[in-house]
Amino acid sequence: MAERHFHHDVFGLAALSWNESKSNDKIMIERDDGLVYADRVSHYFPDDSFEFKGYREGLLKYIQSPVLDIGCGPGRYAYNLWKKRFSVMGIDISRRVLQICSDLSSGEIPVVQMSINRLGLAAGHFRTILAMGHNIGAVGDLIGLHKLLGELHCLCSSDAKILLTSVDVTQIPDATYRAYFLNNKLRNRYIGQETMRLRYGNHFGEWFNWLFAAPDDMESIANRQGWTVEEFAINAKSPEKYAMVLGKL
Repeated sequence: MAERHFHHDVFGLAALSWNESKSNDKIMIERDDGLVYADRVSHYFPDDSFEFKGYREGLLKYIQSPVLDIGCGPGRYAYNLWKKRFSVMGIDISRRVLQICSDLSSGEIPVVQMSINRLGLAAGHFRTILAMGHNIGAVGDLIGLHKLLGELHCLCSSDAKILLTSVDVTQIPDATYRAYFLNNKLRNRYIGQETMRLRYGNHFGEWFNWLFAAPDDMESIANRQGWTVEEFAINAKSPEKYAMVLGKL
């Protein structure tokens, strides 16, 4: 068995490898209960068409420039919005994926290496915040969600919208997978919290928490930070997944 090595940016390593060679599309997610499952690296790259798959196309009407794509990755959403002539900026914690995103647009998409838990951007500028792909979950817990939505309220114009997706873990059809979240209550954790680390090839990353806020909790916290739900949509193919559009109160 090959020796495994720690790497601080496993996802960036996987994205760079896929972008250069189109080989080894699988990145492994290891949960703290021992479950290991695969995800596709290519899923995070731009495809030939921009759409909110499984959601109503009407969500597109909320996007206005300038757009901030938080956790933009290699540009799945940012690149397609740029092709549609939106002004878009991408932030991500991984320098490698930001370079891919920038290169795809020949440097025309501005990208900034930044954690969504430590935003450092000018106030009152953005009209649309994208947190697709459940990226808002990178806050890790409900306290982080409060903080992020409060900071985004300051970053945005008065007519701004947040477009986000997440998962209602109580609706996950796989009983074994759902049981992990139901067991969180016995561990004195929020039901929608997941602890995991990434593995790619013989590399593994550090453990981190991901948050899947229930729709009611997402709305309640958003209200307390100055946002209101303007649209809510359930994914037609996976009813545990939802999209939410927030506007300023």
